[in-house]
Amino acid sequence: MALCMYLTAKRTAELLGGGRSTETALEQLAKDALIKSALLPGTKVTLINLDSLWEYLAQSPVENLATDGAGPPIPVNRQQLVNRIRDLVQDIGHKSIKRQRWVNLVGRSSSNRVFAQLHLPKTSCSGQFAGIFLILPNGGDFDLSAYELFATHASLTELEGDYGPNADWLRGNGVRGTTSPAKILHLPITLLGPDTQDQWNKLTDLLIIAQRRRG
Repeated sequence: MALCMYLTAKRTAELLGGGRSTETALEQLAKDALIKSALLPGTKVTLINLDSLWEYLAQSPVENLATDGAGPPIPVNRQQLVNRIRDLVQDIGHKSIKRQRWVNLVGRSSSNRVFAQLHLPKTSCSGQFAGIFLILPNGGDFDLSAYELFATHASLTELEGDYGPNADWLRGNGVRGTTSPAKILHLPITLLGPDTQDQWNKLTDLLIIAQRRRG
């Protein structure tokens, strides 16, 4: 067993932004064999296989893991987060277009240019990222110091949409209208939880700036 792929149910719950009830829900998923798990040697502590968990969540559109307290449950599904952001883009006057492996965010202007993309992580590395990616083209001179809460170590090769002609767009090699590598931001699943309005305000500001940069 590769322990680097596993976390305790408690630590996994914290990663999802939940508490004891989330931990209990994870343990139940493991008990029902809906996700891979193991026991910490010599104990009864449940270890959650992260790759298995992310795969399960990505395929379960109505599954929720409740948080503790009075707040609403966190819908732990990447597609729900994608949909929320697409709604936000529409609310600020722009549009989104679904492609096979990503979503284009497009400004409503005469140029109709893609100012950002939404990507899922590739299945092979999905266990490392509890969320989705926001991609900003021509990222070379884009100052993101005010958005450190969305910082990530992810690379372009870990994006589901690093594929075909879009790979050129991401790398900014001049073939698809971009001239410097895109910047990658990580939008965590916990954005769907309670008490996240400040993070959503930050994201809204960022999307507005990204669209203005592209014209």
